[in-house]
Amino acid sequence: SFPSGHSGNIFALATAFGLNWTLKIRGKQFKLAWILYPIALLASFSRVYIGVHYPFDILIGGLIGIFGGLLATFIVNRYLNDINFLKEKKEYKKIAL
Repeated sequence: SFPSGHSGNIFALATAFGLNWTLKIRGKQFKLAWILYPIALLASFSRVYIGVHYPFDILIGGLIGIFGGLLATFIVNRYLNDINFLKEKKEYKKIAL
């Protein structure tokens, strides 16, 4: 089906989590997107490999997902930051390895 829903969903999650969370490795901080986008690419191209989508399907699905992730990040950061449960979770946004 056009566009790929799997690609859209995984790129939306990779964008939303990747832009908002950081990963701390050996004292250096990295955006989680550096890990999540390659995973999203592998998952998306696996759909082509098993023959359920064409490359253009996953490209458009991925672009829609990135747009959705950016939109969700904008809405949460702009309008929902004042909600108490989000303020409490801000200290958990860093993941240490």
